[in-house]
Amino acid sequence: MKIGIVVPFSWSYWGGVVEHSENQAAALRARGHEVKIVMGHDPPGALTRLLHPRSGRHGDLPPGIIPVGRSVVTPANGSLPNIVLSPRSIRRVREVLRDERFDIVHLHEPFTPTICVATLAFAECPCVATWHAAGELGWMRLAKPVWGFLMERIDTRIAVSPLAAASAEHWLDGPFEIIPNGVVMPAHADAGHREHKVVFIGRHDTRKGLPVLLRAWPEIRRRTGARLRLIGTDPLQYRLLHARMHFDEDGIDVLLEDENRRIAMGRAGRDLAQQYSWDGIAARLEAIYERAVA
Repeated sequence: MKIGIVVPFSWSYWGGVVEHSENQAAALRARGHEVKIVMGHDPPGALTRLLHPRSGRHGDLPPGIIPVGRSVVTPANGSLPNIVLSPRSIRRVREVLRDERFDIVHLHEPFTPTICVATLAFAECPCVATWHAAGELGWMRLAKPVWGFLMERIDTRIAVSPLAAASAEHWLDGPFEIIPNGVVMPAHADAGHREHKVVFIGRHDTRKGLPVLLRAWPEIRRRTGARLRLIGTDPLQYRLLHARMHFDEDGIDVLLEDENRRIAMGRAGRDLAQQYSWDGIAARLEAIYERAVA
């Protein structure tokens, strides 16, 4: 099957949906499908530096990525995604769909302009869509009356979580099938002999849970003696958070004192994570695609 994965963001700037789409493509290719990702790209140069305050990955695109336009930083749902809004991208999307002749297209955040909206308008094959965002989805106030009619083009509606489904259902009719974000599973992971550190990786938005962790940390530290590492934070943002919360910054190191229990929990975590492995997610998506093209 020839599958087109459509992403409204730029490959040049890392994000959850971008990572999701690349892992999805790899998992589907491993199952014998031809997969290409249609998305934005910001090549190096003065214009990219002007449009984007942070650096990204601006080298050569990997095989299987079809760029259709530059992106701009756009406030949306409490974050700053790099969305392709160029009118030229609409024509480019139409050309790609005409030339590639996909058997099916899978859109991520399908109501995000311009790439996804153009795909819904011009695709002549079945369309599957995944909603990732949770929250008020304020942009839908504009999107629904202007291009909401394109919802009828979507054959199967997926959400990565019940919360994302509930957020989408506030604006759109369901039902939504829940297929979570996939997890890349290493071939082998040693559940024991850890370095006795708790690591938080991710944006320090309230919705990501860092304030909850920091409020709990003094008691975790007292009980376990563990140390905490924060990765991905802006130093100023962290200092402001500390000034507001007044949490104890004392250390990190030892999640649990019981080594056997720690090993058992590590193994149990890997077993649980298997249901989110990309092998399993790809198989579920494959079944959806087969139903859609039947």
